[in-house]
Order: sequence, then C-alpha cells, then structure tokens
Amino acid sequence: MSKTADKKLQLSKFLEGENILKLNESLGRFIPYEEYDDKILNKRDYYNHRRNPNHISIILTDKLCKIPADYRLSNLPVLSEKRSMQDYHFEYTNEQLRGMCKTPKVIIDKFCNSFTSSQGIIERTSFYMIAPSSPSNIPSLYRLSITTSPSEPEHYSISLHAIVGGKEDGWLFLGRLDNDTVEPHKIAASEYSPKELKKHNAAKINCFTAIDMRIRAKAKVERDEELPDVFCIPFPHMHKPDPKYEVGEDIERNLPKFMKNCAYNSFEENIGYFLKIFNINSNPHFRRKDETICDIRREERRRLAGSFECDSNQIVSELFKRKQSQEIMAKLQTETQGQKKEGRRQRARVGKKEIYIQNKERIYN
Repeated sequence: MSKTADKKLQLSKFLEGENILKLNESLGRFIPYEEYDDKILNKRDYYNHRRNPNHISIILTDKLCKIPADYRLSNLPVLSEKRSMQDYHFEYTNEQLRGMCKTPKVIIDKFCNSFTSSQGIIERTSFYMIAPSSPSNIPSLYRLSITTSPSEPEHYSISLHAIVGGKEDGWLFLGRLDNDTVEPHKIAASEYSPKELKKHNAAKINCFTAIDMRIRAKAKVERDEELPDVFCIPFPHMHKPDPKYEVGEDIERNLPKFMKNCAYNSFEENIGYFLKIFNINSNPHFRRKDETICDIRREERRRLAGSFECDSNQIVSELFKRKQSQEIMAKLQTETQGQKKEGRRQRARVGKKEIYIQNKERIYN
C-alpha cells in the first residue's frame, strides 16, 4: 500500500471510529449508544434478501414497525450510515405520508460524525426527534440530518427520515434538500412527459460535456431516431417520496424538483424552510441522561401545548457548537503533540549531558 493510500485509510479510520464518540462527549452527550435490535426482518430473512432489500415490502402498520415499550434513548441507531438509508419497500398511503411530514416533531438528541467523499471531508450533524402526538399508524421517531463541507460553504444537504421501529435498517425517506452537492441532476427528455418536466421545474440545457452525450445516446432507442433533448434540475432541489413508487426502486434517488422559492436563500434560511415544511420545533429539548422513548414522548406531549417555533437560529447554533468543539479538540491535540516533542527534546538533552559528564569523569580519573 502506498503512503498516500495508507494516510487516507488512517484518516478514514480516525473520522469514522472512536473519534465520533469523543466528539459527542465533548458536546456533553454521555449516553452509551447501543444496538437494540439489528434488523426489522429476522436474521434468516434478512441475509436471504440483503442484496436486494428494497424488493421486500413491509406495511407501515405491521407489528414489526412498532417501537418496543422498553426502547431507550441509548438504543437510537447512530452509527449506521450510507448513501441511501432506506432499505425496504415500505407500504403507506398519501394520508400517512402527509401525517409523517406534518406531525409536530421535537429534537431530543444529537449525534455528529464525518466521512470522506469525492469532494473531501463531509461533516454530518444528525438531530433525533420525537413526534409526541403522532397517530398510531405512523412512526414516532425521526432524524433530521445536515451535511456540510468545511471547504465549500455552498455544498450542503438537509434530509429527513422516519426511524421505523427504532431499528438500524428502519429508515423511511421523507425528503432531502440538496444545494451544490454534485453536478445538477440531468435527464433525457424522452424519459419523462412534458407535464412531469414542467412539474419538477426542469430546465433545457445545451449538450457540451461527455456526460450529456452519454445521456442522449443511452436514451436513443432506434438508429434513425433523433437524439432527445437533455434537461437538468438546478440547485437547490428537493427529493420527495411518492407512496406509489415501485418495488425495487431506490426512492431516495427519484427525480427531484427545483425549489424556486429557495434559490436565493442563505444556508440558514433554507434550514428554516425545511423545519417549517416538516413541522420541526427549532428549540431542542436535549436529554442529559438515558430515558425510555415512552417517557420522553409523554413529557413532550405535555410541553407541546406551549410555544412551537420553526426558526433556524437554534439549529445553526448547534452546528456552530460542533465547529467550536472540533477547534478545541484540534488545539488540544496540537498542544499534546507539542508537549510530547518538548519532552523528547528534554530527554535527549539530559541524555547528552549525562554522556558528557561520564566522558569527563573517565578522562580525569
């Protein structure tokens, strides 16, 4: 393995390993996160279908999708992370989807981690939420995640998932707002109807790049057929689920919609917009000890009668706290390394002095 590859591997381990827990401890999160139950399906069924879990249909009101009475804050799935979180094909209605989006949600916990991508290091802050008054036919646990790039302020993504049954594979996708995360979403006009293109605010583009040419060539069916036009969905755009999606479809990579009303917003304003459309209270009620979700839900239901704000200031403040913690950790690490170097220098100086004295004694004796 080359030195560069080895360095990248060590960096990856540093970011994704024990340092995640250290960072959360520095933020005052001393809850011992554990796994409650690995999978929604039993082990045998899971391993039989793990290559194509999105081919497995699960009804959202199934008994497997309920949170157990003894489920605690420490059982929240925090370490499972991948590009598309939703594994299974969850079956739900338009009414249930509307309920999941609109039920009031309160932030009760936070978890931070980092990962490497083609754009460099990406930082993710996840806020775990309870829906105190959610009806029994929809989940009561949710996660709001905000990913940012330290080197590119315009590169960010805001997403929301329900956590079905509180399980590590129980992610149910509800929405993601992307801004300048990758190249704009490009599609061939022949793949969608004019009505769909208009609905998603798609914009026609001139084909210059190799990617554009490949999109056109792939969409062309017959030899004498004309090459189709290429459209793109500009940033910022929103990916949202559709209850009528097909079995096997990756719902998190569906056609997004260009958000005209978010186009000239700041990062803080788009967080505020996201909080508002998904009815998320911006005043976190963080716990400092481990509790059952049932008790937390009961307590938050009593609080819900009070003020309910969807302002971005508190959330952005929590993101800023993470940066402060990282700076403190980096400073401490630098100081520790400096102390170690100074200690080595002192030991080296003492060693040379002792050798000099010994030599002098040998000469004069």
